Amino acid sequence: MKQKTLIAVAMYVSIFTTACKKDDTTTSPTMKTFIVNVDLAYDPTTQPNPACFIDFDEGKAYKVSEGAANASKIDGLYLLRYAIANDPIIVSPGSYDGSPGYVEADWKKADLLMQNWGTYNHTIVTDGASKHTSTGFAAIKTVNDFNAWLDDGLKYTTSDFYFMDNTHIGNIYLFKTHQNKNGAFKLINAQNGSTGFATLEIKIQP
Repeated sequence: MKQKTLIAVAMYVSIFTTACKKDDTTTSPTMKTFIVNVDLAYDPTTQPNPACFIDFDEGKAYKVSEGAANASKIDGLYLLRYAIANDPIIVSPGSYDGSPGYVEADWKKADLLMQNWGTYNHTIVTDGASKHTSTGFAAIKTVNDFNAWLDDGLKYTTSDFYFMDNTHIGNIYLFKTHQNKNGAFKLINAQNGSTGFATLEIKIQP
């Protein structure tokens, strides 16, 4: 009888200890991942409504006609830097002003219907020192994965635009949104000219 009592007490202590043990395991949040196609704003006379605005947080592209209603969500726009050169860039809405020598003068805010936006988000965009990190980028699943990848020599700068055309396919870019969300995207495909576009694989903190 004494032996049975001791066994019962031991089982009770074991169950109680297990139930009260603190769970020390921490699951890292999953990165949000999207594939998005964005139009290159190439020529305002032939492209009245390109889908050239990018929302990194939701992986969406918005047309010029949709920009004002979604200005608070838009993190970047894709257009030519100069009217005389075929050098597309991705640029922060908070920095774009259409001035000659910075962003193509042909694409003024009025052409993009941006002049009356209520919000112009500022996004940092920079090169991810990228081609040799493509394997690491593909392996990113969680926020912990992303942070470890960033620690591998990749740093943010204060740049607000970066070149992005078909000579940069395979490159990876880092970004930080106005909400201080960190992320990166890979240029999967791109085409220059009046039918230009870019296909991005975006990974961003939830």
